[in-house]
Amino acid sequence: MRDLPEEVIVISGGSYSYLGDQARFYNLVLVPEAMTRMADRLAGLSYAADVAAETKAVIEHLEAAREMAAKLGEVWTAVEWWDSGDGRGEIDVHEALAKYRGDNSSEGSQS
Repeated sequence: MRDLPEEVIVISGGSYSYLGDQARFYNLVLVPEAMTRMADRLAGLSYAADVAAETKAVIEHLEAAREMAAKLGEVWTAVEWWDSGDGRGEIDVHEALAKYRGDNSSEGSQS
């Protein structure tokens, strides 16, 4: 058994609902198409420019969150695999962190 915190129950696969995969495939944070249409509709109303701008800001925040989640996806997958007893455990987490951080040092690794 891998060296896991006591509260982690090891079951193979999906212990975090495949969070990393959802993030990498942009399924985790969605920008509803209806929200984009609403922003366009509000922009067409001369008296609703402020609300149109706020709606567009929400869309931009959701898109930024989607990009952030996609970048974190490999780290999340590595942790999920570790906790479910798949992969190479903590080694995969350190490698995913190094990749996320853009280095090869596995900063913070514990030998």
